[in-house]
Amino acid sequence: MKIYGFFLALVLLLAVFASPAAAEEGNAAVARQAARAADESLNMDERIQAVQTLGRSGDGRAAAPLLEILKDPSEEPGLRACAARALAKLDTARPDVLAALESAYRETAAEDNLRYTVLQTLGDLKALEALALLREALEDPDDTVRFKAVQALGELNDPEAVKLLTGRYEQEPDKTVRAEIVRALGRLRDPALEPFLAGALLRDEDALVRWNAALMLQGYDELGPEAREALAEAARDPSPMVRQAAAGGAP
Repeated sequence: MKIYGFFLALVLLLAVFASPAAAEEGNAAVARQAARAADESLNMDERIQAVQTLGRSGDGRAAAPLLEILKDPSEEPGLRACAARALAKLDTARPDVLAALESAYRETAAEDNLRYTVLQTLGDLKALEALALLREALEDPDDTVRFKAVQALGELNDPEAVKLLTGRYEQEPDKTVRAEIVRALGRLRDPALEPFLAGALLRDEDALVRWNAALMLQGYDELGPEAREALAEAARDPSPMVRQAAAGGAP
């Protein structure tokens, strides 16, 4: 027992001395990658790699240099989008990150892909705080913005987000966006959403949407009578792919 106690004390002592050194090395690693990310003499691939490394580090100290890139309208849009994705991997500075994401999204001259990435990142962060922005994005004239907003709202798994998605479905003209609404709600596996999915399966004018509704219903562990009847009726759908999905066939 004395020997065990001696070794335990030695390990703890080494940890005390090692921690400052490890912290210093961590600081240096973040500083090196931050410098590379900001170095305009490097090519874009090298800078993006540095940004990605900062995100993968999970180190909260990486937030400051990443935010600096995201907030700079003069930076390359692709690098800013990469910084947004990297920030989603850091569990730190959340209010600052969300504020910077919203600001980038609302820039007058914001590049399309940056706006798309901001919405995707808000979904990755499950940012209920951004519900107002996502509600606004659902009305955007850009189909892809609406598509990304639907994806983000689906990640929130929140009653208000569900309400926004079901409401948007009724007025959404783009079949791809409607299909994504069906997928976003179907992935929740909420029995209360079975009637919505059954309705999309039986009544949507586009086969892509009906096909996705059938796939989502087939993903439930158990279904109520309305959903089962909808799948049975969809076995006579004009579209072969919808009939196959309704029957439980592989997509």
